[in-house]
Amino acid sequence: MHRSIIAIFGLVALAACQSTTSGAKGIVADLGVAEVPVASPLMDTAPTTAIADVDFGELLNGLRIDNGLTMVTYDARLDAAAQKHAQDMLDNNYFSHLSQDGRTPSQRIAAEGYVAAYAGENIATGQQNNEDVLDAWLRSTDGHRELMLDESLPNQVAEDFALGVAGQGRDTRWVLLMAREQ
Repeated sequence: MHRSIIAIFGLVALAACQSTTSGAKGIVADLGVAEVPVASPLMDTAPTTAIADVDFGELLNGLRIDNGLTMVTYDARLDAAAQKHAQDMLDNNYFSHLSQDGRTPSQRIAAEGYVAAYAGENIATGQQNNEDVLDAWLRSTDGHRELMLDESLPNQVAEDFALGVAGQGRDTRWVLLMAREQ
């Protein structure tokens, strides 16, 4: 957890020191306030889904605001759990909230150091972009919409989110985690 916080502060400091980011020197995410480098040649590894999380977060939070709800915040620990589950489903050709090793979403989240008071997971397969997967979850009658938009029960209000994406085309696996830490 401390490495994640240090990395975020380092990225903010790096963004403050750089006036521009060009071409192959790094990936830049426009968060609407300032440009923040998501990956640079100085970093060993970049978060696999950071750009997808930023884009999806804008869609999700826009939807939440339109429905009178508070915004949710990206969490790197949730991202690690979501990305690992999406990749595991792709690598092992299955589609389930339950990992093949028997772990639940809450157990996968806890393994990444996020102690959840509340957590929920949406999964999808085959959608081609953020808009398509969000639309599929919104049209779902199996609780997917409720995870993103229902705050009627105070103990089930999410504050954080992350999106894991693995694969391409019809084999794409999507995992949305929404949670609130204790």
